[in-house]
Amino acid sequence: MDEIINTVVANAPWLITSIFILLVVLVASIIVVVAYALITGRAVRIWIIEIGQKKTNGHDGPHTAQYLTKRRDTLPSDLRAILNFIEEETKSRASVPLTDFDPPRFPHYAYWMLEVLVAYGFVVKERTGQRYDLPIYNYRLSEEYRKVLGRT
Repeated sequence: MDEIINTVVANAPWLITSIFILLVVLVASIIVVVAYALITGRAVRIWIIEIGQKKTNGHDGPHTAQYLTKRRDTLPSDLRAILNFIEEETKSRASVPLTDFDPPRFPHYAYWMLEVLVAYGFVVKERTGQRYDLPIYNYRLSEEYRKVLGRT
């Protein structure tokens, strides 16, 4: 066995160098992925090992009352307007259909602004039906944000 290894090392140093470089790249990649998971708090899966915070309720971040209050105070005015509209509308009904966000009340890209509010944890998107081949969506305040507003 030693004779085979010595022959390979003597006759093919590029093979040993290549294996060493691949090993260094693999270890460096794992270190970068683990650092990303720890810094961002997002879950990262390497084979069967999951590192970082797991998603909860379909959201990436820790949507606590403190987080939502702080985030709400820093929302841009267009997102804040949509959130205010949902807050007002859900006082009298459980959720708001997507058609209520159509122009001229809101810009034509209101759907994407709603998706941002979903990602931040303020709003939950629910599929309520289907018209032709298109899904029908409604939006309601998330349970966490309802607690912030005192609507439990």
